[in-house]
Amino acid sequence: MDNNYLLNIMISIFAGILTYVLIGMFKQVLEKILLPWYQAKIYKGLDISGTWIENHNYEGLLNQESEIKIKQNAHKIHGTITLAKKKDDNEIIEIKNFRFEGEFFNNFLNIACWNENKQQVGTHNYLMSVERDGKEMDGFKTYFDIGMRKIRTEEMFWARK
Repeated sequence: MDNNYLLNIMISIFAGILTYVLIGMFKQVLEKILLPWYQAKIYKGLDISGTWIENHNYEGLLNQESEIKIKQNAHKIHGTITLAKKKDDNEIIEIKNFRFEGEFFNNFLNIACWNENKQQVGTHNYLMSVERDGKEMDGFKTYFDIGMRKIRTEEMFWARK
């Protein structure tokens, strides 16, 4: 076999791999940098980013206080929730951290949350509506109650911090 023939095959293979890598890198830059930047520039909707507070009583047994930190890029939402379970005397029993992703369209926030501790069960979903000039959100939380061992729904109220 001629050496030029083998060299042409090797160059063609290398060029194909290099093209594949460059197209993949361009796709990542487009999806992760350019499109989010463009969407943020043209987004005309409400800005709900920031810190929100949720307080509610669980079955008359304990109080749950959550701090929700929302990051927003156009209609895409992500962030964290820190949930503190407290006794009546404000003694903290347990703290759980969740991460979430979702979307904000037509005044409705829809997010799915997962426990950051992979050794604990913990998932919940929120469907919230922005109220009172963007300072509050009302809606529902659906979650798996580990104490009752069933899926439950509760009405929720968030206030902007």
